[in-house]
Amino acid sequence: MVCTIPLLAESLIQLNKYDNERPDPENLLKPDAIVAEKEALTVEEIEQDPFIKEFMEKLSSDQQKSFSEEQLQAIKVAFGARTWGIHSVDIRGTFKLLRWRYYYVVLAGRNRRSLSRAEQKAYRAAEITFLALFVTISTLFGLLIIYLVKSAMGIDLIPGFSLGIWGWFKEAFLV
Repeated sequence: MVCTIPLLAESLIQLNKYDNERPDPENLLKPDAIVAEKEALTVEEIEQDPFIKEFMEKLSSDQQKSFSEEQLQAIKVAFGARTWGIHSVDIRGTFKLLRWRYYYVVLAGRNRRSLSRAEQKAYRAAEITFLALFVTISTLFGLLIIYLVKSAMGIDLIPGFSLGIWGWFKEAFLV
């Protein structure tokens, strides 16, 4: 493992050979330094970051003033990627069952990501299934209404045969 770290640093230098500045090989071994090089933000940009704003609101004013630029940047790198967006349905809670406590999270909202090919196929299949169910249920309901109207008017298409729906409907709703 020790031998691969210098090789990794050297290969990163090779990848960046077209940049104006070559990175320092010592800093390439430190993940925070890599992120700091990529995201070199000013103090104003760091303070305007939504995660840092929310983080700072939870601290006292003395604690807020004690952080340097680098510390705020490191906090953002370490914890900032774990924030969730705003969801139209955001239900979170805990409950105790026997000896343990469990948590649940229900999140729902508009999907802003592009769908993968498999997700597109699943979406199409679900859409077709929903549409087929909707058309089937609507058709059956329409046929039921037509049958009830026909029976209420006394029209008998097949003499001596009845499905029994009209009799049940009269007993349940009209008597």
